[in-house]
Parts: sequence; structure tokens; C-alpha cells
Amino acid sequence: MRGLWKYGQSVVLLATVVMAIGYVGIIVVSDFNARRDGVQTEVRGGLEDFVAATEAYFASYEAVVAAVAETACVRGRGQVECGDLFSRLNRRFPNAVNFAAIGRDGRFFASGQPFPPSGPPDASNYPFFATLAKEDRRFYVMDPHTGPVSGEPVTGLVLPLKDADSRFDGVAGVSLRFAELQAIWARVKPPSDVGIVIFDRRRALIFASPEAEAVAEAGEEAHARLYDSLAAPEGAVRLAGKSWVFHRAQVAGNDWMIAAIHPGPYDIANYLRDTSVLPKLLVPVVLLGVLGLVLSLRDWRQMFALERQVMERTAELTQANADLKRSNRDMAATVAELETFAWVASHDLREPLRTISSYVTMLERRYGERLDEDGRQFVAYARDGAQRMNDLVLDLLEYVDAGGPGGQVRLVEVEAVARRALRDLDGLTASSGGVATVRPPMPSLLLCESDLARLFTNLVANAIKYRHPERPPEVTLAAEWGEAGWVFSVTDNGIGVEPQYFEKIFQLFQRLDPKADTEGTGIGLAICRKVVGRYGGRIWVESEPGKGSRFLFTLPDAVPADALPVA
Repeated sequence: MRGLWKYGQSVVLLATVVMAIGYVGIIVVSDFNARRDGVQTEVRGGLEDFVAATEAYFASYEAVVAAVAETACVRGRGQVECGDLFSRLNRRFPNAVNFAAIGRDGRFFASGQPFPPSGPPDASNYPFFATLAKEDRRFYVMDPHTGPVSGEPVTGLVLPLKDADSRFDGVAGVSLRFAELQAIWARVKPPSDVGIVIFDRRRALIFASPEAEAVAEAGEEAHARLYDSLAAPEGAVRLAGKSWVFHRAQVAGNDWMIAAIHPGPYDIANYLRDTSVLPKLLVPVVLLGVLGLVLSLRDWRQMFALERQVMERTAELTQANADLKRSNRDMAATVAELETFAWVASHDLREPLRTISSYVTMLERRYGERLDEDGRQFVAYARDGAQRMNDLVLDLLEYVDAGGPGGQVRLVEVEAVARRALRDLDGLTASSGGVATVRPPMPSLLLCESDLARLFTNLVANAIKYRHPERPPEVTLAAEWGEAGWVFSVTDNGIGVEPQYFEKIFQLFQRLDPKADTEGTGIGLAICRKVVGRYGGRIWVESEPGKGSRFLFTLPDAVPADALPVA
């Protein structure tokens, strides 16, 4: 025992050193993993911020061009009327260089800027025209180039026009000052050491954040090689003598690429360069051979170092959050301006429609007896066309208003709203010989009553309009409790929907059969999706062609009555 005690203190000190080394190893490994994972999180976050800002920018102008494409002057190829409209739009949007429209032959038929003396240019060989004429695309984003009108860098957004048979019938679009998009990118601040590079479809670098300055200075050939190296969603590349980890995504209709890069991969060499933990831990471990007291000092130093890092990182995140809020306010202001434009444009469009209807009525009243059968039919066509255009404008106004913050939020009995919606449609239901019912139970929810009524009215009216020709319509409104909350359904026995149209029918101005006599403008289901989106939910359809459809939607943000706090 005495011999053992002779070495007892050394054994205790050795055991303390071994435990200290193990403790150091755990701290170093944990700190290394946290730093490596933090780099990946920062890279993904920087990429997501730039993707969201870019998609929001093009979505705002897509809504404007889509509304322009449905105007009477574009549909009727009115050069003078469209020129006047496009000129007003050029003045309304200061960063829009020019609004224009092109026929299926490739010739401009309207422009917000005067045509050259030689006449309207031929755009049939332009890449955007050739692409939209051959491919079924929602839109085309032009690569940055020097604009022929302004002489400054511009990009553009072009949408295809469709005839009554949904065939390509030309394009409508707007050229935009590239500086506006560059300013939006400049306002989005990525995390520290995360660089952002953006390429167009030509593999040309069109934007590089200050953190990616080494990439911007590498030259065009190096840019093209880097573009080819970014084929995978994430990985590592080498450029300008440095290694980089990256995450990338496609934007602008999958034609442009955004990549977030960070020096890496994050290995032991990077860790030894960045960390201050290891040197501080090694010294106490060595000193433990002489004095175990240093172990406690090491722990305190470690704690203070981590606390300082947390404070510094918190300050960085606070600044990044403030920048993001500022960007969101700017985007909200832009959206508000676009909604105001939609209201003003729609009201301005209704005024000439009322004039057309009035003069057609006067023509029929004064000269109706002198007109032959063809003349009376032409008058009827004119009146019906004006009425359809008026309906389209009103539906567009309803779409702008749908899901907005104007309604009062209160506790609403869903079953009562559903039955009231069916009563409002009694005339339509009776004329079709059908029946619409509500199947209890249904919950009480905290939401805007007008939003819920708009949902049921559009879905039931849609079910009756698209009824099966060989049987009267039967429509059932119901609600079921599921894992994600209440799921509402509107079931019918109508003509059904083919699977390839399950998503398309919820888009603006999309109808299953544009040539059919069924009333409507193709906006009703888009309104439903917008209302459901306000409450954080989703809407989808289950259908078997020829047997009927079942439209379902959720409203997660509408709080049920039994979840409300009791006073």
C-alpha cells in the first residue's frame, strides 16, 4: 500500500491529464463541427435571400405584362390604342424602358416608343421570340444587353400570347433597366464571407457581391469554367487559386443561375486558422503536468471566448435581420404600387367598354329593323364581346382584392357561411336541375367571413358550370379533421379534370377548354388559391375524368374556436 501511495499523486495527476485531454478533444471536435455546419447554413441562407429577391422582382413585372396581354387592344392588334397604353405604362414605371407587343409573324405591332422610319422591326430571329414560339414556357427573361432605345444595360420579361385555340400568337413584354435589378441585389446582404455570383444563360457573370471579388476578377474563360463546375446543387470548386464550397439554384425561368460561395471546404487547416480555442486549450493541458489548477483556468477562458463569439455573431445576425426587414419593406411598397396600377388600369379599361355597349345598344335600337340577320348577329357579337371583357376586368379586380387585409377577422361558423353561399347560388343550381348540400359537422374559425364565402361561392359555381351533360349536378360541401387540422372539400359529379391540368387550372386566365361555351374568365380558381394562401394553406384537386372532381383546401392560420384561450 505504501508503494502504491508513493505513486498515488502521479497516478491522480496522470488521470487528470488524460481526462483533460479527452475533454479538450470533445471541445475541439464539437467546435469544429459547429463551425463547419455554420458555414453551410450561412451559404444556404445567403442563396435563399437572393433567390427570393430575384423571383419576387420578376413575378411583379410578370403580373403587369400578363394583365397587358389580356387587354382588348393587344387581343385586337390595335397599334394606336396599344401604343397609347404602352406609352402610359412607360411613364408609370420609371425603370421600364419600353412596353411592346409582337405578332405571330415576328413584326412589332405596338410599342411605347416610336417605331423607326423604316417601320416596325422584325423580331422573328430574336432568341426570346424563337424560344417562345417553339417551347411551352410561361415567360422568357432576356439576358442583360445594351438596349437599342436607351443605350444602357437592359434586361426584359416576355410572355407568349395565345389565340382561342391556345396556339402561339405572338409575344408581349417589357424591357427593364438592369440597374434596378442590380440595386435590389446590392441591398440583399449575405452573411459574412459568403459571396454571391449570378450567371445568365450565356454563362456570362452578370453580378458578383464584394465577397466574390476574386471570382469577378478571374476573367470570362474562368467564369465559363466556374459555371460548368456548378452543375450540382451543392459541392466544392476551385477558382483563382482558392477552393470554394457552394450552393446554387436556378431562377428567371431556370435560365439564370445564382450561386452562394464560401472559402472552403472547411477542413482542419481552416479551423486552425480561424479558431482561438485550440491554442488556449493546449497550454493548460501541458501545465497540468505541473499544476492541475490550470485546468479550471482553461475552462473559464474557454467560456469567455465562446461568450464573446456568441455576442459577435448575435450582432451580425441583428444587422442582417434589419437589412432583410428593409428589403421586405421595399418589396411591399413595390407590390402595393403594382396593385394600385391594377385597380387604375382596370377602371380605365371599363370606361371604353361602357361606351362600346352604349353605342351598340343605340345602333340596335335605331337601325335594328333595317339590319338583316347577319347584321343583328354582328351586333350581338359586339355586345357579348364587350360584356365578356367587362367580366374579365371585374374578375381581375376581384383577384386583386382577394386575400387582402380589408375584411374584419372574427369567429365565423363555417357551416352557416357555406349554407349562405349555396342560397346565393340557388338560381344557378335550379337552372341546372342540380342539388347542392352541406354535410355537417363543420368548425368555427377565426377568419374573415368574406374570404370564406368567396371560396365556397367560386368552387360551387365552378362545379355547376362544368357539370356532366348527361346528368344533373350534385355538389357536396364537407369538412374533415386531419393531422394538419381541418380539411374542407367541395365534391361534384361533373366532367372531371385530366391529371395534367391539376396545377394549370389554378393559374390566372387558365380554363380547361377555352373554346367551350361555359361562362367564366379563368380567374375563379386563381382567386381561391390566393385566398387560401393568405391563411397559410393550400388548395388542390382530386379527380377522375368523366366521374367528377373533389376540390380540397386547408386554412392553417385560421384558428379553431376550441383552440382560443378561455377568458
